[in-house]
Amino acid sequence: MVKLKKITFTILTIILFSSFPQLFAQQISLGDPANQDLEISITENGEVHVIHNIVKSSKVQQVMFVNGTYSDLKVTDDDGNEPTYSVITSPNEFISLFPTSKDVIVEYNLEDVLYLKNGTWRWDFVYLAVTVFYFPEKVDLLFVNANPVLTGDSKGIKCHGCQVTLQYVFDEPIFNKIVKWEDEEFTVVFRTLSDINSFDFDQPKRVISFDVDEPDQFITLWIPLEVLWNPYEVFLNDKNMNKNRFLVNETHVGFSIKPETSGTINIIGTSAVPEFPIFIPLFVALT
Repeated sequence: MVKLKKITFTILTIILFSSFPQLFAQQISLGDPANQDLEISITENGEVHVIHNIVKSSKVQQVMFVNGTYSDLKVTDDDGNEPTYSVITSPNEFISLFPTSKDVIVEYNLEDVLYLKNGTWRWDFVYLAVTVFYFPEKVDLLFVNANPVLTGDSKGIKCHGCQVTLQYVFDEPIFNKIVKWEDEEFTVVFRTLSDINSFDFDQPKRVISFDVDEPDQFITLWIPLEVLWNPYEVFLNDKNMNKNRFLVNETHVGFSIKPETSGTINIIGTSAVPEFPIFIPLFVALT
């Protein structure tokens, strides 16, 4: 019976459009924007599943699809029943949802949105509703408009009416480089797909340096404050480059960089071991 309603409405729409276009525009509404939020789950293989949680309404509502190629569309209310709706395909594809006394869930799989380039997944996402993204278990660090974000235990982030570029690396390599000073050793932690070569610490110049062979790869570092004290300046082949600092705590500072070309990166701090201890009282006071 429900399917018959959907077919009947589609036929009626065609008849009215062909015979009475002005009358149709005046008397029949395809709906107001839906009151909704989204949940988007992403698998390790880049598969995307979208759920629209739509609040019940006494009016016809429009539910826009997330841009991409959708499949396996399913529309149900809180009782598991299929409400009356129609998929409108012109000029933009969306669902026209008839008034319901129950909240409605619209879900589907989405293709042609995530793409993999040089080991990094990327999605240029636009949708004007609160959206929660859930990522694979091994993705605990991602980049939102190139800014590093930790997903935490939930493996998710929330976006309010967002237009963002999401980027992440699945199972990103993590490795250590050792800074030696006299009889002490300090560990600098790297996360990147790029090879890190010629790692060096120049204490008199307060510089950590290393070479990168692959351009356009994210490089995330955690540097002990005992080695270099921030603020930092970062140079690629003697040219100042952008950096994103984050995760400052009592012992480490983390930041990310993305070199546009291969070459030598120099990270310059304001102090270095053994100068660091004189800054401890100031750091504690500021904290």
